[in-house]
Amino acid sequence: MRIFLFLRQFKYAAIYAAFLLQKILSPCTKYTDNTGGVNESTFVTATTDKIFLLSEYEVFGKQAYSNSAEQNFQQQYDYFKNGNSRVHTSQKDLNSPCHWWLRSPQSSNSTSYCRVNSAGVCNTYNARYSQGVTPAFMIA
Repeated sequence: MRIFLFLRQFKYAAIYAAFLLQKILSPCTKYTDNTGGVNESTFVTATTDKIFLLSEYEVFGKQAYSNSAEQNFQQQYDYFKNGNSRVHTSQKDLNSPCHWWLRSPQSSNSTSYCRVNSAGVCNTYNARYSQGVTPAFMIA
């Protein structure tokens, strides 16, 4: 009986947390090459999301692999501009750095996306492989 009560309380807490997140997360417009163009601004489109992945330019402040027109619609986040680490660790092992995906597709390859590797450097990797994610959001 105690387990059932705990699970029921947990269920309600999770529903309430989801409700609160919907109220405090603010939708924001993000620009990405969502159509597979090669360095043309006409291929950069807008999406409005509450939770999103960061782009190559938002993290690194420069473009190396993504559509070069993406940066015309973006700015580097101050967190990264101020020199904070881009190295993230695995949830399973906090001493183990991991790779994490960015939302920017590689402009010269239709199957690869930009990522931050375990050393905190930008490179690309085939999207069929599993990597970490670092969701971002804006608070209202």
